[in-house]
Amino acid sequence: MSKRIIAFSLCLTLAVALMAGCQPGGGSDEAAYRRVYSGEATTLNYLTSGTVNDTRVAENLIDTLVEYDIYGNIVMALAEKYEVSDDYKVWTFTIKDGHKWVNHKGEVMADITAEDWIVSAEYVLNPANSSSNLRVWQDLILNATAYVTGEITDFSQVGIKALDEKTLQYTLEDSIPYFLHSLARNGHWPAYHVQLKELGANFALDNESMYFNGPYYLSKFAPQEERVYLKNENYWDKDKVYIDKYVEIYNAEAQVLAPDMFLRGEVDEAEISSAILSNWLERSDTKDIVTPSPPDTSYMYYYGFNYDPLFDAEYEPENWRKAVNNENFRQSIYWAMDKMRAKSTMDPYNPEIFISNTITPATSFKDGNTDFVNIGALAEISDRTFPQKDKALDYKAKAIAELTAAGATFPVKILMPYNPGTTDWDKEVLMVAQDLENTLGKDYIKCIIEAGPSTGFLDAARRSGKYALMKLNNSNSIADPAGWQVAFAVGNNWTFLDKADGPETIALREEYYRLCAEGKAILEQTERYEALAEAEAYLINHALVIPFSTDTYGYMVRRINSFERKYSPLSGHSKSLKGARLLDEPITSEEFMASYEKWRDEVMN
Repeated sequence: MSKRIIAFSLCLTLAVALMAGCQPGGGSDEAAYRRVYSGEATTLNYLTSGTVNDTRVAENLIDTLVEYDIYGNIVMALAEKYEVSDDYKVWTFTIKDGHKWVNHKGEVMADITAEDWIVSAEYVLNPANSSSNLRVWQDLILNATAYVTGEITDFSQVGIKALDEKTLQYTLEDSIPYFLHSLARNGHWPAYHVQLKELGANFALDNESMYFNGPYYLSKFAPQEERVYLKNENYWDKDKVYIDKYVEIYNAEAQVLAPDMFLRGEVDEAEISSAILSNWLERSDTKDIVTPSPPDTSYMYYYGFNYDPLFDAEYEPENWRKAVNNENFRQSIYWAMDKMRAKSTMDPYNPEIFISNTITPATSFKDGNTDFVNIGALAEISDRTFPQKDKALDYKAKAIAELTAAGATFPVKILMPYNPGTTDWDKEVLMVAQDLENTLGKDYIKCIIEAGPSTGFLDAARRSGKYALMKLNNSNSIADPAGWQVAFAVGNNWTFLDKADGPETIALREEYYRLCAEGKAILEQTERYEALAEAEAYLINHALVIPFSTDTYGYMVRRINSFERKYSPLSGHSKSLKGARLLDEPITSEEFMASYEKWRDEVMN
């Protein structure tokens, strides 16, 4: 049977199976939300896996002590309250009474107790279970690493204990003021302790070998066929679950088929790929319903200067070394970069919602009503517009005088590699190079664009120091602004700031490191954020890096409003349908932008 016939057959099956969800008067099916997917979950065992495809299933099925609200604030979930010691090392949680585990039929099976977290923790930390979630425990919870390595074998020495049936206590290795946020991650999710002990390695092999305590239970799990989620009527927060049924249909050709299936009313969301985006934005029946996804703040992009150039002699690494260690030279590049034009090569429709002037993304952290990017000197940085040609040329003039005296030659060659396997990166780097040369002059700089390998690019270019100026990115693994400092820390292989050898740059770097250390040592949030904001502002104000943009999930059509979903500062908007309402009609681009602006304003103010 040809792929085309298979695809048609699957579409027909989907249409028949979900017909009740398309018709009025369909009872609970009236509130069904449907999507087609191609990336199958590798396991339902949320204790061992942290992949995107796996956690998007678990997010709808499992709750833990705390959760994020739609604005990124931590709120109580299965915990009723908590207490923390003055040194932020001992955290004690009281679990709500009356909450239940249910099976794949929605039947109540057991009460939720503190022991569910204890046994789950022991399972995660047992090397025999090969859990990828070890990383959220090691070097965080007291003796977790020692238990994993076998230094200790008595699990009671690990810093998680049930003080009684409803009281759970964590003891940490160090003082961690943001620990509460860590508990919202899947590495700290519970499982019914009796079942987990009984099944061991056979836990969560399918939907019948696990229980659920989240907004939905998984009534059907047929890999590469269908997943069906039904509203959990025993869920503690069921009044905020508005969609009664969630159906996911597998199809290897999902990305190709989903848009037309959406138009036929067979699914309620579809990704609009770059291959058809222009067409959909021009068609009268689709142009108003194509929306961008909210900015993905799990990764941040910035243009990094390489302070330890190891590229070939033809690109004059020693001349670059002189230039990059001159602040006026870096400032000229910083102010000459046209971020909006550069981002427009990848997203010509809504580039402004992704542009960032800071390394820490806006809407990630706030103190009271103040977003982190509006604290202290970062507030002025956040309001800057680019490019500013006059400033760039002023810095150019100063740089020429200083670099000429230092023995540098012009034009300074700027090696700018890119990964040809990344869509439109070639267009972006060309735009950046042209804008820099046009603003600053080819007598001053010569941008050299070079395609790197499409596989192994990071090893070939970034990690080996074979670039002068390049778009870089990294993520944050902790719910704290300090987590974004990793790319510039000692031992980094992003910008190699720690290997800079110019006296002026060394002095700036050491002061930046001092500010970072000072901020991380503060436990009280307001003072901590003020200090960390000062450190980041110092990094940017001395043009040691050029912040650029957030990431993007791409364009979609959908019948929900994403801004009704939970929002995490580490991973963006949740895949959980809790809080979302099924819309009668697809959300329009105008409605999306209005919702985004309202949501962003509420998050930041």
